[in-house]
Amino acid sequence: MNESRKIEIDGEILEYSLIRRKMKTIRLRITGDGKLVASCPIRTSAGEVEKAILKNGEWIKSAISRAVAQMPKTSEREYYTGEKFLFLGRERTLLVAQNFKEGVELKEDYIFLDVRSLDDYYRKKKLLDRWYEKQTELIFRQRFYAQVERFRALFPNEYTLKIRSMTARWGSCMVNRNTVTLNSKLIYADESLIDYVILHELSHFKFKNHDRDFYALLSYLCPDWKARKKLLGNKYIYYVR
Repeated sequence: MNESRKIEIDGEILEYSLIRRKMKTIRLRITGDGKLVASCPIRTSAGEVEKAILKNGEWIKSAISRAVAQMPKTSEREYYTGEKFLFLGRERTLLVAQNFKEGVELKEDYIFLDVRSLDDYYRKKKLLDRWYEKQTELIFRQRFYAQVERFRALFPNEYTLKIRSMTARWGSCMVNRNTVTLNSKLIYADESLIDYVILHELSHFKFKNHDRDFYALLSYLCPDWKARKKLLGNKYIYYVR
């Protein structure tokens, strides 16, 4: 159960999400975009949750400020020659040319965008967005099933991959359905970081919780997972194109 609630902290109104689930204690966390999420046992009263929030008011405000400060500063795109676009962990320079045959092509550190009208902002955006979507589908599927085959002895089942945009996590899995979902914004990250998220989610098919056994398996599959996780952070999740 997910509720949207508000609370006043030092004269400021703060919106937060309240999630009720099977657990023993109240937990507070700040998402990468500076949102407060409170999780609590199903029968916990809203008043008890508010007491916990107020008790940790200073930490909450500080954590929100840090999260907001770390969010990349973005400006509205114009889709002109020379603009930089992230793709697989590297900035690529956009080169726009007028051409009757429209399309997008990647060559080393350049993205070539051919469009019939150089002044058609929406057409340029649509062409580039379509290209990103196709690349995301192609690359994610290649890397996902490559990792499954690499560790086929551990993961003998048939798995389904889904891709969608998410605001607070890089991946998720549904163990009972053999399904992994990856955040489409991983296309901005280096391939090694995409692999880390894939291996993290696959590990849940052996160990549902983040316990000692889970991390032992992840360390076997991806020995430098801690370094990759640190590199990934929230660096790309708020990038827009």
